[in-house]
Amino acid sequence: MIKKLLHIICVLAFGSAVCALIWLLYVLFFAIVYKIDILSAQTYLRISRFWNSGGTLNGHDTLMIFALFSYFPICLFVFYKLSKYKFLNLIIKPYEWLQNRTLRNYKEVSVNIKNLKIEDKKTIEQVVHERLEKERGKVKQPNKDELRKNIIEKINEQK
Repeated sequence: MIKKLLHIICVLAFGSAVCALIWLLYVLFFAIVYKIDILSAQTYLRISRFWNSGGTLNGHDTLMIFALFSYFPICLFVFYKLSKYKFLNLIIKPYEWLQNRTLRNYKEVSVNIKNLKIEDKKTIEQVVHERLEKERGKVKQPNKDELRKNIIEKINEQK
């Protein structure tokens, strides 16, 4: 019961927000295209006077009347679609989008399990010994003869 009530509240809240946004778009549309203010009572009095004095509708006017009467069916359609929508998706969809976006970055890196080498477990002594051998290979061993000559020269310089 509480879940349905929460769903109805969400439908009413989001539906009202969407309908208000559509109304704002309608007001802007009529202000730009037809140069009339649909919020003003004077506009409707002018249309009524035009119609009562025997005015006829041409194609442009027919589209305006259709646009005026299409607001409520559009709002009803929005409420219908929102009633079918699960609002938990509003929270989950951005998270899924972000997760899929990060996964796309790593899909390019592929690992073939057949080519992976599985080594035997080594003891700490073996790892230390291998590491020492590796580091000794990196260090340049000085030439002993040159070292002796340098020491003798320094000794002679001090005398």
